[in-house]
Amino acid sequence: MIKLYSTSNKKILEIVNKSEAELNKFISQNWEAFFPQYLFIKSEFSVEGNVRSNGTSGRIDILAFNPISNKFVVFELKKDKDKNIRNQVSDYKDYIEDNFSQIYLMSLQKYKAPLPLFDKISQDSIEVVMIAKSYSSTDIERVKKSTSKNLTTLIRYMWFENELLLIDYINNDPDD
Repeated sequence: MIKLYSTSNKKILEIVNKSEAELNKFISQNWEAFFPQYLFIKSEFSVEGNVRSNGTSGRIDILAFNPISNKFVVFELKKDKDKNIRNQVSDYKDYIEDNFSQIYLMSLQKYKAPLPLFDKISQDSIEVVMIAKSYSSTDIERVKKSTSKNLTTLIRYMWFENELLLIDYINNDPDD
């Protein structure tokens, strides 16, 4: 169990529970601190039509762009464990690949994202970043052994009192 000690308060800080919406807002507002390698496009990016496996529309928690790989990046956040996170990400990833032109235009025109020209963006694959409190050992091993492991990043997080957020890259840490 991770514990965080505050030298100014001289105590171990308590772990607090925050909602997925609060996590999304905190990450979005502090984007450059957490993910300077990505271009932020939109939080709660709405997608319409046959998006999810069960045929409903949805919202991508955060849509970003990787200027190094020239790929869109889907961020999926979960308040707790990774329950259903892989299926949800897979649905959004497939939707973007199937509706690439529409997503590109919406990002460019509606959200004013400074994207490269259409033919410079990689349309063959989408990167994924999943953020949750925990993951099963099976899911971690699957990602590490996957042929597309560089396209999928797992991050664990913990909230502490005093608005402190700890993030732990399970794989693909940009500082490595």
